[in-house]
Amino acid sequence: MDWSKVKSILIVALLVTNLVIVMFIVLDGAAENKMSMSEQRALIDKILSNASVANKIGDDVPTAETMPQLTIAYQIYDMAKLARQVLGEYSEENGLYQGEHYNITLDNNTLFIVNIDDYADKATDLEQATAVATAFIKRYFGETADYALLESNVTKNGIILQYAQIFGDYYIYDTAMRIVVQGDQVVTFERKWMTVQPVEKAQQPVKACCHALFSAIDQITVNAPTTIEAVDLGYRLEKTLLGENVQSGDALPYYRFKLANDQQLFVPALSEELEKTLSEQ
Repeated sequence: MDWSKVKSILIVALLVTNLVIVMFIVLDGAAENKMSMSEQRALIDKILSNASVANKIGDDVPTAETMPQLTIAYQIYDMAKLARQVLGEYSEENGLYQGEHYNITLDNNTLFIVNIDDYADKATDLEQATAVATAFIKRYFGETADYALLESNVTKNGIILQYAQIFGDYYIYDTAMRIVVQGDQVVTFERKWMTVQPVEKAQQPVKACCHALFSAIDQITVNAPTTIEAVDLGYRLEKTLLGENVQSGDALPYYRFKLANDQQLFVPALSEELEKTLSEQ
């Protein structure tokens, strides 16, 4: 047998052996998700050590023994009422609400409000732009604390503010709110949002981050070498066998691993015991 092939087989065998050893360490140490961040970080480094995957997570590893059980649904808008609030006098044709200064549409659960006036002023101050955006949200959607600013960009067309929906300490994935501000005006507003209903006192057990990482290591290494830039914890709307176009249902815990080149990998965070129970129902 060719010696190079023998070496390749031995390397693969050693890698598999190491991963199996790591699996038992993870399953034993992470079963109840009570490890410290430093302990989880050490296990994550061990899992990735032979996988050509760099790790930039640092000590900022999400830890949670349980998460509240939620039901969520894509937000439904009374478009005529919203049009009256934003536009005043308006006309409507095929779902397009037109006013003197704004147009409003709803498409694929996403609300669009577009300022059709021409503004010469460009917002260059992030604090001012954030205040304008916050006032706009409050005016048309009420006092709310269910969003967090993810990033901001200053462009020649104004300041772009990107928000994500949150519930307590957790993200609601697959939602977004993008606002562009020029001067003291919102010029474009996009919102894909959820209504969130906690199930009274119900909690869902969550697996450790390193355990979730191990379960998805093949998905991460398929494009190796790569880098795990960050990880966070949140909820996703449960999909069904009927298809992806699900409007409402249970919100299941997920880890989100942010990889190089703006790639994202969502990994289920429910403990194996609960996953098994749900699959048997």
